[in-house]
Amino acid sequence: MVTMIRTILLIIAFVAGLVILDRAIGAMLRAAYDRTFTGEAGGQINEALQNRNREVIVFGSSLARHQVDPSVLEAQLGTSAFNAGCNGQDIYYGRMLQSLLIGQGCESKHFVYVINWRDLVEDEIDRARMFSVFVDESAAIRQILAASLGQRVKLQSHAYRFNTLAISTMRQLMAPEYEGNDGFVPIAADYTPSNRDFTDMDRDLRRGLTASELGVMSSKLSLYRDFAAEARRRNIVVTFVVSPTYREGRERGPGEKLVLRQLSIVAAETKANFIMLDEFAIPAFQDVRYFGDPRHLNARGAALFSRLLASCLETERPDVAKTQHVDDLLGL
Repeated sequence: MVTMIRTILLIIAFVAGLVILDRAIGAMLRAAYDRTFTGEAGGQINEALQNRNREVIVFGSSLARHQVDPSVLEAQLGTSAFNAGCNGQDIYYGRMLQSLLIGQGCESKHFVYVINWRDLVEDEIDRARMFSVFVDESAAIRQILAASLGQRVKLQSHAYRFNTLAISTMRQLMAPEYEGNDGFVPIAADYTPSNRDFTDMDRDLRRGLTASELGVMSSKLSLYRDFAAEARRRNIVVTFVVSPTYREGRERGPGEKLVLRQLSIVAAETKANFIMLDEFAIPAFQDVRYFGDPRHLNARGAALFSRLLASCLETERPDVAKTQHVDDLLGL
């Protein structure tokens, strides 16, 4: 009996030691992480949180980061702005970042989300797992990242939350990768079209969405709805904006049309603004000189896009949603 009790006590002590060690490692990594403000692996989240009281905050992927210049918005609107876009990210990133901004007392008046329609048909949740660091600070983050029992168990470990982040955190601490201005990084290149650049667009023209893609879209639309509804509850205006693509005369495919139509419905339901500033609405964006590649404007194009966006934001009022008639814009 004495031996059994001693064994149980040793097991308890061992487990307690592991828990204490895990908490200690997690605390050290968090202290280092909180001092990083650069890098797509997480530092950009801290930079956005530092700027949470800018009146206009821009969300999205590289389509936001490389195409919306906060200095242009500030000059035209007479207000402060920050670009919180992050390359390769989607609404998972946007919704979780929004939850942190609001949770920490965000005083913003306007959230702008630059739409990448492909994000709605691709499940890239692993790209946004750097938010595991904040899992105890947001119900929205827990809902997204701890959806399965396995993930809930793993996220109990404070050290596990920094899985894949530890090395990048230390690298950014030693050699911060400062770039751009208030989150905006212009593309200096001028684009020269090549036939291979349009393979995906030609494929999109031939087919609609698969059953799997439709399932992903349904899930993603609910996150866009949550994004807009949560902001609305805080009296923050939300504007979804569609940016240009260089297509060489190609139309939108049926999948892209469906995604944009569904997003416009979400915008109307949540009293968010839905604005098309693409090449169909703005013929100037059919000019290749404004592009750095088929899907991204270069610095010249970003300056024009930012001015046009600022003009749209200028005319919006908190109590009136501006949702363009998307069926007309899509030629349906």
